[in-house]
Amino acid sequence: MENIQDQIQALQTSVRRQRFAIVALAIVALAGLLGKGSTTGDATFDTITCKEWKVVDKDGKGRIIARTTADGDAATVWYDQNGKLRHLVATMRDGSATMTMFDYFEKSRFSASTAANGDAGMIWSDTNETARISCSTTSQGHAVLGWLDKYGKSRFTAATMSDGIVVYPTKSGD
Repeated sequence: MENIQDQIQALQTSVRRQRFAIVALAIVALAGLLGKGSTTGDATFDTITCKEWKVVDKDGKGRIIARTTADGDAATVWYDQNGKLRHLVATMRDGSATMTMFDYFEKSRFSASTAANGDAGMIWSDTNETARISCSTTSQGHAVLGWLDKYGKSRFTAATMSDGIVVYPTKSGD
């Protein structure tokens, strides 16, 4: 008979523990549901470490995405409300960096870049992505500004060389 009494007491203890666990679980679940229903929130962090970071709009569409690649490149891209690429900033493992802005039709309209050797340049393009205005500086100290026609052919160029010599504006008539 004692054996049955011991078993009943063990069952009662087990039921009390289970009740406590169920109540605790219900409280945690309720707190989670209440917290999840909140539409606003703020957080402060000293450091976030990740391979990709994404800002989404109210519909969950990625609008700003920053990521790195295994080979050392890193980029941040911005998309408009229609999911179209509008801005790209990237650094490459070779030491170069670029920034490109795109129009509504995802055509490259402006880009600025630097090369690992110190050269830098900017290009303004037309709606066909043909370079129309370009300017650059080189690590040797040259500076060049040029205008191109709708076919990408140079039509007017002016430059200063590292030794101070000015290359007078040239005009191509063909």
